[in-house]
Amino acid sequence: MDINKLKKIIQEKKPNITKIDWDTQLKQWKEQIEKLYKMITPWIDDIGNTKISFQDKTIHEEMIGTYNVQILVANINQSEIKFDPVGSVIVGAWGRVDVMNSLYIK
Repeated sequence: MDINKLKKIIQEKKPNITKIDWDTQLKQWKEQIEKLYKMITPWIDDIGNTKISFQDKTIHEEMIGTYNVQILVANINQSEIKFDPVGSVIVGAWGRVDVMNSLYIK
Protein backbone atom coordinates (compact mmCIF):
# COMPACT_ATOMS: atom_id res chain seq x y z
CA MET A 1 0.00 0.00 0.00
CA ASP A 2 1.27 3.42 -0.94
CA ILE A 3 1.85 5.91 1.96
CA ASN A 4 -0.42 8.55 0.40
CA LYS A 5 -3.27 6.06 0.19
CA LEU A 6 -2.72 5.14 3.85
CA LYS A 7 -2.73 8.84 4.86
CA LYS A 8 -5.98 9.32 2.96
CA ILE A 9 -7.64 6.36 4.71
CA ILE A 10 -6.49 7.63 8.14
CA GLN A 11 -7.74 11.14 7.34
CA GLU A 12 -11.15 9.79 6.28
CA LYS A 13 -11.47 7.83 9.54
CA LYS A 14 -10.45 10.77 11.70
CA PRO A 15 -13.36 12.03 13.80
CA ASN A 16 -14.69 15.48 13.00
CA ILE A 17 -14.08 17.38 16.23
CA THR A 18 -15.73 20.77 16.58
CA LYS A 19 -13.75 23.31 18.57
CA ILE A 20 -15.84 24.98 21.28
CA ASP A 21 -15.47 28.69 21.93
CA TRP A 22 -15.60 28.65 25.75
CA ASP A 23 -15.72 32.45 26.04
CA THR A 24 -18.85 32.52 23.90
CA GLN A 25 -20.31 29.58 25.85
CA LEU A 26 -19.82 31.49 29.12
CA LYS A 27 -21.25 34.71 27.70
CA GLN A 28 -24.36 32.91 26.43
CA TRP A 29 -24.78 31.05 29.73
CA LYS A 30 -24.73 34.30 31.71
CA GLU A 31 -27.22 35.83 29.26
CA GLN A 32 -29.55 32.85 29.73
CA ILE A 33 -29.41 33.25 33.52
CA GLU A 34 -30.34 36.93 33.14
CA LYS A 35 -33.23 36.05 30.80
CA LEU A 36 -34.51 33.49 33.30
CA TYR A 37 -34.40 36.02 36.13
CA LYS A 38 -36.14 38.69 34.04
CA MET A 39 -38.85 36.17 33.14
CA ILE A 40 -39.59 34.94 36.68
CA THR A 41 -39.24 38.24 38.58
CA PRO A 42 -42.65 39.58 37.45
CA TRP A 43 -44.28 36.27 38.41
CA ILE A 44 -42.82 36.53 41.90
CA ASP A 45 -43.83 40.22 42.17
CA ASP A 46 -47.42 39.31 41.21
CA ILE A 47 -47.71 37.09 44.28
CA GLY A 48 -47.41 40.10 46.57
CA ASN A 49 -45.69 40.35 49.96
CA THR A 50 -42.39 39.32 48.36
CA LYS A 51 -38.80 40.49 48.40
CA ILE A 52 -36.24 39.64 45.74
CA SER A 53 -32.51 39.84 46.40
CA PHE A 54 -29.32 38.47 44.89
CA GLN A 55 -26.32 36.64 46.31
CA ASP A 56 -22.95 36.43 44.59
CA LYS A 57 -21.66 32.98 43.69
CA THR A 58 -18.38 31.80 42.22
CA ILE A 59 -18.45 28.76 39.93
CA HIS A 60 -15.46 26.82 38.63
CA GLU A 61 -15.83 24.68 35.52
CA GLU A 62 -12.91 22.72 34.13
CA MET A 63 -13.28 23.90 30.54
CA ILE A 64 -14.40 27.48 31.24
CA GLY A 65 -12.53 28.37 34.40
CA THR A 66 -13.76 30.42 37.35
CA TYR A 67 -16.53 32.99 36.94
CA ASN A 68 -19.15 34.82 38.98
CA VAL A 69 -22.93 34.66 38.75
CA GLN A 70 -25.80 35.65 41.00
CA ILE A 71 -28.29 33.51 42.88
CA LEU A 72 -31.81 34.98 42.84
CA VAL A 73 -33.41 34.75 46.27
CA ALA A 74 -37.17 35.25 46.55
CA ASN A 75 -38.67 35.68 50.00
CA ILE A 76 -42.36 34.88 49.79
CA ASN A 77 -44.25 35.04 53.10
CA GLN A 78 -42.33 32.62 55.37
CA SER A 79 -40.55 30.83 52.55
CA GLU A 80 -37.27 31.49 50.77
CA ILE A 81 -36.85 30.21 47.20
CA LYS A 82 -33.40 30.22 45.61
CA PHE A 83 -32.63 30.02 41.90
CA ASP A 84 -29.05 28.77 42.05
CA PRO A 85 -27.01 28.44 38.81
CA VAL A 86 -24.93 25.27 38.93
CA GLY A 87 -22.97 25.42 35.68
CA SER A 88 -23.07 25.57 31.92
CA VAL A 89 -21.22 22.35 31.07
CA ILE A 90 -23.90 19.83 32.00
CA VAL A 91 -24.41 16.44 30.36
CA GLY A 92 -27.60 16.55 28.31
CA ALA A 93 -28.25 20.27 28.81
CA TRP A 94 -26.92 23.76 28.07
CA GLY A 95 -26.80 24.71 31.74
CA ARG A 96 -28.52 24.05 35.04
CA VAL A 97 -30.22 26.24 37.63
CA ASP A 98 -31.40 24.51 40.80
CA VAL A 99 -34.59 25.79 42.42
CA MET A 100 -34.70 25.23 46.17
CA ASN A 101 -37.40 26.05 48.70
CA SER A 102 -36.32 26.62 52.31
CA LEU A 103 -39.45 24.88 53.60
CA TYR A 104 -38.15 21.59 52.22
CA ILE A 105 -34.45 22.05 52.94
CA LYS A 106 -33.64 21.28 56.55
